[in-house]
Amino acid sequence: MLSINNTSNVTGHLAQQVSVKANRDPEDPPVDKLTALQGIKVTLSEQAQKISAAANNDDIDKSSLPDSIKQALKMLRELKAQLAEKQAQLQSVMADQSLSDEERMQKAQGIQSEIATLNGAIATVNGNLIKAIKEAGLSPDQMSEMTGLMA
Repeated sequence: MLSINNTSNVTGHLAQQVSVKANRDPEDPPVDKLTALQGIKVTLSEQAQKISAAANNDDIDKSSLPDSIKQALKMLRELKAQLAEKQAQLQSVMADQSLSDEERMQKAQGIQSEIATLNGAIATVNGNLIKAIKEAGLSPDQMSEMTGLMA
C-alpha cells in the first residue's frame, strides 16, 4: 500500500511524465493536459486486484465464519477500497499542475484528513474483529479461512 510519505516521489514521477507528454515536438499540435493525462496508465498491485475482485464479498458470504466476523471483514474491504481511492485522489491532486501551490496543499490536506479518518475507522473495525474472534472461539480451520479472506 502506498504510504503518504512516498506520495511526493510518485506524484513527482507522474508530473514528469505529464510534462514530457505535454512538451512534445513544437511542430506537433499542442497537447492539452487532459490528452497528456490519458497517456498515463495505472497498474493495480496484486493486493489491490484481489481487493477489487473480492469486492462483491461472495467469498465472505460463503465462508463458515460467524456473521459478526463476516460483517467486519466486509467493512474492512470497503474501508480499504475507500482508502485506496483517497490515496489515488491525493496522487492526482499532487500531480495537478493547473493548481497553484496553495490550492494543491489545501486540497491535499483535505484528502489527508479523509485518509486519517479512514485509517481510524480501519483500526476500529480491526479492534471489533479481534473482539469478535475471541468471543467466537474459532476453530483452526476457521482462523485459516478468515486469514485468507483478509488477504
